[in-house]
Amino acid sequence: MFPLRDAWITTTLNHVILKRAFTVLALLILFAVSWDCCSPRTWSWLRRFQLRVIALSALMVPTTISLLKQVSASHCPWDLQRYGGSEPYIKLFELLPAGVGPGHCMPAGHASSALWMVSLSVLFIPHRLLHATIVLVLLLSLGIGVGWMQQLRGAHFLTHTLWSAWIALLIVFLITTCLDRWPRRELATYRQR
Repeated sequence: MFPLRDAWITTTLNHVILKRAFTVLALLILFAVSWDCCSPRTWSWLRRFQLRVIALSALMVPTTISLLKQVSASHCPWDLQRYGGSEPYIKLFELLPAGVGPGHCMPAGHASSALWMVSLSVLFIPHRLLHATIVLVLLLSLGIGVGWMQQLRGAHFLTHTLWSAWIALLIVFLITTCLDRWPRRELATYRQR
């Protein structure tokens, strides 16, 4: 039913090599930011802010999507009866029929291994907004492309990947907004002294 389910490009390249590369990049950024917290570098406040947004995104996007998958009733396409599996199709907010276990397939977890990288667009904010937008679109496309490769395998529906993209964008926005408020509070506190 899914001819690319076991293809090298979808299993080895996409599911193993790319995921490991994205994970190593995330770990390097987390290490750099942790090192800066323990032994501050000579980075500007802006660079420190940008790297902290990226590090928190690298941690929070995959973690949040993984936790949401754990409470998801949705099954993966390859598990559904209509595509050769054994599970019935269940709509998003529909209750599971008796005797059917949750599928834990939505949102798309593999896509989140790349979607956290939309946060790299903050490296161009506030001075190069056009560059930030281009990077955001390119990295969002990369994340959706990684999810699309999983769709070719039968591991996800398009909606699973889109939910992951929306969640990733929301998390990066919230992290950026929350971190952006800290210096203002610190400055206000400093001025009151």
